[in-house]
Amino acid sequence: MALRSLLYRAAHAANTNPKLSKVGRRVVPPALMDLMGRAVAADKPQMIDLSRVDLIQGRGSVWLSDPANLEHDLLPALGFPGDLPAVFPDALQPLLGRGLRVWQHPIQFAPYLAHLAGYPVHSYLEIGVRHGGTFVTTVEYLSRFTDVREAVAVDIERVPAVEEYARHRAGVRSLQVDSTTPEFARYVGARPPFDLVLVDGDHSYTACRSDVDTIRNHANMIALHDIVDDAIGVARVWSELQAQHAADYEFFEYVAQYESVVERIGRPVLGLGLAVRKQFLSAASRGPVH
Repeated sequence: MALRSLLYRAAHAANTNPKLSKVGRRVVPPALMDLMGRAVAADKPQMIDLSRVDLIQGRGSVWLSDPANLEHDLLPALGFPGDLPAVFPDALQPLLGRGLRVWQHPIQFAPYLAHLAGYPVHSYLEIGVRHGGTFVTTVEYLSRFTDVREAVAVDIERVPAVEEYARHRAGVRSLQVDSTTPEFARYVGARPPFDLVLVDGDHSYTACRSDVDTIRNHANMIALHDIVDDAIGVARVWSELQAQHAADYEFFEYVAQYESVVERIGRPVLGLGLAVRKQFLSAASRGPVH
């Protein structure tokens, strides 16, 4: 536990201090960088304000399909986590540690959600849900456009907010399991493919690659979080997915940045990548929203 805490502090420092981040890329051995990537999400999940889902449920699909409405109105109202305040712009600082604690940048998450609104997502899996805000937001948002019959939140820790959410929403399940284990692979392989899977768990290359390999043949769409940060393994996995499976997928990226954050951190942060299986794309009853 002491080592895990130390790694988390080091990862936190590298994510918020430009000089440390630059030096770390040059001198930290890849194996240790791998461990630091795992430590980024090492803190315990916190409870979130589930009443904020009313803000999504109270809006019509036309309004919700506009990324500008999501970026400037809805997502800020939902609230963000206070874990790493330096990665959020000054304008969003008063909203940290509140509401659903959605671990996303609105400038990236808004166009991602609006794009997904054009697909028939009936089943959703999220690997690594942190506090549960992104999971709850995604389920509630997609439910305004299609019938989300099943949504599974996977995390190595208990996520109290998702457990509470599951008590009140049909089809939602919280699964506490290590996604890199044979147990999880058996679970995925024994059921029909998910329409959408977001991989946002252990950020080391080895673990992220394992997650993608486990779900790749059991998902119509695969999303990866943190694709622009080359200090962790996700960026490498995203690049490999594009290079090795270009014949199978269409790829989309949501990597717009807040200039003030890039200046503060010294590099781009977060970023979402979406791989849509071409067969699913052609079979979808509606095209993606642009």
